[in-house]
Amino acid sequence: MNFIDEYRLYVSAYYGIEQLDEYDLKEYIMEKIKKHVVNFIKTYNITSIDYSSIADEVKKEVPFKIMLKDALIVLPIIGAPLELSILIKQKLNDLSNND
Repeated sequence: MNFIDEYRLYVSAYYGIEQLDEYDLKEYIMEKIKKHVVNFIKTYNITSIDYSSIADEVKKEVPFKIMLKDALIVLPIIGAPLELSILIKQKLNDLSNND
């Protein structure tokens, strides 16, 4: 996985969590993801990338289900509570049943 793909993964997870209405502590988790992304960018220190346009593209083009799946990958990395992963799996199941 290259740098931009990894960045897109984190951004997708962020926007997936943002759209969850069922989770009261989503602001806390979103802040953790944001801090992780900032550290990630500082670590690689690539200034030629337009991070804002990539984030906008992800927000507009990535389906909600994919964002939630990306969140399931990112949550263990940032040390999120297991209850959030369970909630996301239930949400994905509900979305699949409604298709």
